[in-house]
Amino acid sequence: MILQALCEYYRRKQQDPDDALAPFGFEEKGIPFVIVIDQNGHFIQFEDTRTLIGKKQQPRLFMLAKGAKKTSGVVANVLWDPADYVLGIDKKGKPERTQEQKSCFIRTIRETFDSILDNPAIAAVLKFYELPEQPLRADSLWPEIEETNPLLTFRLVEDGACIVFNRPDVVAAYQRTLGQGGGEQVRCLVSGDKTALAVTHPAIKGVWGAQTSGANIVSFNQESFCSWGRWKQQGANSPIGEQVAFEYTTALNHLLRTDSPNRLQMGETSVVCWAAKRCELETLLPFIFSDAPKDNPDANVRAVQAFFSSLHNGSYQAADGKEHFYLLGLAPNAARVSIRFWQVGTVASFSESLGQWFVDLAIVGARMGSIFPLKPLLRSLAALGKDENLSPLLAGSVIRAILSGLPLPNALFTALLARLKAEKGLVNDYRAALIKAWLNRQFRVNHHKEVTVSLNPQETRIGYLLGRLFAVLEKLQADANPGLNATIRDRYYSSASCTPKAVFGTLLRLHTHHLKKLENPAFRTVVEKRIQSIITDIADFPAHLSLEDQGLFAIGYYHQRQDLFAKKETNQGENV
Repeated sequence: MILQALCEYYRRKQQDPDDALAPFGFEEKGIPFVIVIDQNGHFIQFEDTRTLIGKKQQPRLFMLAKGAKKTSGVVANVLWDPADYVLGIDKKGKPERTQEQKSCFIRTIRETFDSILDNPAIAAVLKFYELPEQPLRADSLWPEIEETNPLLTFRLVEDGACIVFNRPDVVAAYQRTLGQGGGEQVRCLVSGDKTALAVTHPAIKGVWGAQTSGANIVSFNQESFCSWGRWKQQGANSPIGEQVAFEYTTALNHLLRTDSPNRLQMGETSVVCWAAKRCELETLLPFIFSDAPKDNPDANVRAVQAFFSSLHNGSYQAADGKEHFYLLGLAPNAARVSIRFWQVGTVASFSESLGQWFVDLAIVGARMGSIFPLKPLLRSLAALGKDENLSPLLAGSVIRAILSGLPLPNALFTALLARLKAEKGLVNDYRAALIKAWLNRQFRVNHHKEVTVSLNPQETRIGYLLGRLFAVLEKLQADANPGLNATIRDRYYSSASCTPKAVFGTLLRLHTHHLKKLENPAFRTVVEKRIQSIITDIADFPAHLSLEDQGLFAIGYYHQRQDLFAKKETNQGENV
C-alpha cells in the first residue's frame, strides 16, 4: 500500500509540467564543478556552477542519469561522479582502488554509449582520457576540487551551458539502454505487470539519523533474509519491477528533501504527507504539527487560521475532500528505514479530525489563542524541554490518535503527570491543553461530561474541586505573605494531587492563619466565601485520586488560577 501510494504520487507529479519529477532512469543532481573540454578532448577549464544563497554555496541542478547504488564495491555513474572516479584523485592513500574507480567510470561510458561512440561529445570525453597530459593543476579551482572531492561532469565548450549528458542525442542513446539489462522477468507486486526485477532498490535519502548515503525500506542483503535454500535472493524475495522501484524512491526522496513543504521532523521520526490530488492540507499539516520557522514565527497561526476557514466555509468537503490522504513516519534503523507509522484517510476525514483536535486543545489563557503546534506541546512534557528526552514512539502514536479521532495514548498522560510532579505543579497552558485533550477524548468514548474551556463552577467531580481548592489556598498564602519565594505548590502539589487526605487537613489548618494576616476585612470575607463555595461540594477528602482525577486536579487548578488572575485588581476588596 505504501509503495503503491508513492507511485501514484510520482505519476501525479509527472502530470504537472511545472513541478514534474525526474523521468525513469534519471535524477536531478547538484553538480558544483563542470569539466569544460573541446571536441578533441583538450581540457579548457573547470567551471564553478555554484551561487550564493543565504550563507551557503548551492550548486546548479542538472538532469542526469540515475546514480548507481554504491556500497563497498566499485560502481560508476554515467557521465558524472565524484572527482576520485572522474579524475582518479587519490585522497585515501589507495592508488590501486582509485585507478580501478577511474577505469570503471571510463568503461561505463563506453558500455552505455556503445552505439554512438562516434558522437562528437562522447568521443571528446573519451579522448580526454586518452591524452597523456592535461593541465588540470594549472586551473585556479584545482586545489578546492582536489581537497573536497566534489561531483563532476563534462561540457563541450562549443555547447554553451548544455552539459554532455543533456545533449539530445546522448539522452536518446541513454534511454535506449534502460531496461536492457536482460535481468529476470517477474510479476511486480505493486503494478501487477510482467517486468524486469529490481534486484536492489535505490536508496532513500533525507531520513534523519540514517546513513548519509541513504538507506532502504525494501532490502534483503543477508542469507537469513532470503528464501530457503537461497532460491530467492535479494529483491526476488519481494519482486518489484525496476520502474516501480524508481518511481517510489524518487517520490519519497522528493517528499523528504530539506526544503519540502510536505515534511516535518518529530524527534527522530521524519514525517511526510501527500494526497492523491493536490490540496491545501498537504502543506498546512506540517505547519500545524511542527515548530514555526524562525524567520516566520506567525506561519503556524496563519496556517491554522486558513485551516479553520476551510472548516467553516465547507471547502474541505469539496470534490477533492474525498481524495485519499497519506501520512508516513520514517525512522532510522541500522542500514534500513523503519516505518514508524502509516496513516491513510481522506482529505475531509483528516480535516474533521484536526478540527476536533483543536477544539479539544482550546483552553482559557492560552498563548496564540489556543493555536498549539504539536511539536512544542510534546516538548512541554520532556525533561529539560528537549526533544531527545521524549519517547521516539510517542509522536507517532499521538499523530495517529489525532487523525483517527481516537483517545490519546496513556503514555502521553502518564508522562504529563510525571512532569507536573517533577516540576512541582507547573501547569502551563501547553500542559493544561494536553491534559484537557486527553481527558475529553476519554470522556467522549465513555459518554462522560467533558471538561470546559474555562472555569466551570458547576463541575462537581472531586479531582476538579480539589484542584480549584488548592489554587485558592495558594493564592491566599501569596496574598497573606507578599514577596514569598515559594508557595504550597512547591511543597504539596504532588501529594495533594495524588493523596489529598494526607495533605488537605494541613493545608486547611494553615489557611486559618493566612486569613488572619489579611488586613482588609472585605477581602477576607470574599476569600472565605470562595473557599466555602468549593468545600460545600466536597463530602470527603479521598485517600487516593485515580489518574483521571489527577488530570482533573491539574485542570481545576489551572482554571481557578486563570480566573483569579484574570480580573483586574482595582482594590483589594475587588480582587477575586
